[in-house]
Amino acid sequence: MTCCYRDRMQSALLILALTTSVQTKKLKADHKETQISNDICEYDIDLKRNTLRAKCQGQPLGVNVYASNAQVMSPSPQQGADTGTDGRGGSSPGHSYNAWSGVPPTSFASESHLNITASLAAMRQGLGVHKSAISNISTLLSRGDNDLRSDLQALRGLAPNDAAVRESIIATMRNQYNFMRTAILAHNAELSQVLGLLDSLLTLTSNWLETAHQSQQKLLQEVAHINRTMLAMRTTFSNSIRRRHRKKGSSRKDHCPNAVSAIGGGKPLSVPWEQGVVMTDAAHASDRTWVMKVDEETDQLLQYDSHVDIQYGLVSRYFSLPFYCEGTGHVVYRNALFCHKAGTRTVAKYNLKKMAIAAEVELSSAGVANTYPYQFGLKSDIDLAVDEQGLWVIYSTEDSAGKIVISKLNPHSLVLEKTWLTSFPKKFVGNTFMVCGVLYATNSFKDTPTFVRYTYDTSSLQGAIHDAGHIIFNNAVMFNSSQQASSIMLDYNPKEHRLYSWSNAQIQTFPVYFKRKE
Repeated sequence: MTCCYRDRMQSALLILALTTSVQTKKLKADHKETQISNDICEYDIDLKRNTLRAKCQGQPLGVNVYASNAQVMSPSPQQGADTGTDGRGGSSPGHSYNAWSGVPPTSFASESHLNITASLAAMRQGLGVHKSAISNISTLLSRGDNDLRSDLQALRGLAPNDAAVRESIIATMRNQYNFMRTAILAHNAELSQVLGLLDSLLTLTSNWLETAHQSQQKLLQEVAHINRTMLAMRTTFSNSIRRRHRKKGSSRKDHCPNAVSAIGGGKPLSVPWEQGVVMTDAAHASDRTWVMKVDEETDQLLQYDSHVDIQYGLVSRYFSLPFYCEGTGHVVYRNALFCHKAGTRTVAKYNLKKMAIAAEVELSSAGVANTYPYQFGLKSDIDLAVDEQGLWVIYSTEDSAGKIVISKLNPHSLVLEKTWLTSFPKKFVGNTFMVCGVLYATNSFKDTPTFVRYTYDTSSLQGAIHDAGHIIFNNAVMFNSSQQASSIMLDYNPKEHRLYSWSNAQIQTFPVYFKRKE
């Protein structure tokens, strides 16, 4: 019986030794030269020098090299004679190995990626070896347990006082203990190896994640560099175009054309806000544009370097005003914002360069808080406008019984230079704009199309109510659109001869045409 357990011990140790031998062969290369062959080729592998020599007959030999430091050498003439070829060692005719210079002609993966792939393959192979060893040890433990049960069952049939029985029991327990101890130690050794491989895998994964993070950061930096380059190019082109336009249009500076004859079709620019105010500075030849979102009250002014920047959300500057604005009648003129100060009858001037309040003026008895608004409401009681002659404010008062009042403002001090009282109620108007001192009031803010219902010339003091069809205004980009417009602002830029409107989450522009001079 003791002999039986000795045999099992030897078997366990033999399996452990074989497992260790397999691992050693996997991890350490045999320094002897190995030869592998098939029907066509012979491969001499020298693991000590890490070289591979291939000799093939028939078709040319194609070699793929994936190591960045590998060298492919042309065989000597004598070696070429041994292969039975023309001395090129099986390479394609007319192509020399030396042309590769140890670098593969095409690289499909980075060196770090190849290293990670090779390391993962080695770990997978090592884990497979340890898994097999643990499985063998588990089988031995199960077999030893069954043999122990069988031996104990046999011992129960012997006489209890027999000395040989006691000796057999002691030997059985000792052998089983030694067997279990050896198997468990081997099992623990295998588990330690597995834990080491898992730790290496964790390190490798961490390194790969770090490499991926660095690659992402580098990509983001390159994208940011491209964006900056494109922005610089766009700015250069815009400045060149502005200089060209400024040169062409310098002769008509401060020139007032004849009366408006027509308003052309519009161009849309989609924006992320349903309601807002868009402003350009007619006193300066620039693509710079300002936007204020229309809430109940707002103190945030966004500056963009061009119309395209609005579409892509590229804000060049933020202004947090020291007061709130209300309504939709804000304008930017001569590097200053002019708006109706919320909850008051005051027009405020905010210097955009100094970022400070520059002037204020109170419009006594002016209606506010939707007392005399345009048709769309939104606290549009006080509306500012700019034309060839300067800065204007359009409003209504209790004394005017809600009829439109026009005042000319000094853009520096906001002093009211002159005021005109019209005969048309402000509540019946969709929107207004000023061109060369003439007020143009549209019939509706939502009809598509609408028309100019009322005009007032501050020079001749003449007002006129017009029938449908007088100066048609599409009020939307699509003429006769089934969707109603919602034009909550309408301003004229005298430099561009263009109207700016905000309707249904779109900034819309419309060219203005004038009558020919006689």
